[in-house]
Parts: sequence; C-alpha cells; structure tokens
Amino acid sequence: MNKHLFFALATFLYHGATAQTTAISWSAVTDCNPAGTGGLRPRVDVNATGDPVVLWGKASPASNYVSVGNSGSFSVPVEVSTPG
Repeated sequence: MNKHLFFALATFLYHGATAQTTAISWSAVTDCNPAGTGGLRPRVDVNATGDPVVLWGKASPASNYVSVGNSGSFSVPVEVSTPG
C-alpha cells in the first residue's frame, strides 16, 4: 500500500513541477464602435474568411450594430435592427 501511495505522490509532484504555464498575449486595442453607437453586450465571432465580426447594442433608442474587422481596422458600423 505504501509503495502505491509513494508512487502516486511522486507522479503527482512530477507532473505538477513540469506543467507548463499558459499566457495570453493581447494586441493593442482596436475600437470598432464610434462614439454614440453604444457598447451594450458585445459579441465577437469570426466569419468564413477568418475576419472578426463584432455585434453590439445600444439601449436608447434600442438598436443593434455590426462591424467587420479587416487588416487591423473595422468597417463602419451598420445598424442591423429595425427601428424600435
């Protein structure tokens, strides 16, 4: 029993000591929503060509906007909701 416990502990300590840490490197911030277009609940996805697509809302008046990233900048936001 002691051999199994020792082996389990040694294995756990070995894997803990050799585990690699992960780090995220963030790029500089790129704005996609000009002043006055809100910033409510942004959602990010990528389209078929791998470009980022950002969807967000504005509370008053209620509206939703979308902008597509391309080469370090974003397209002019387009309102994708109907008025009201």
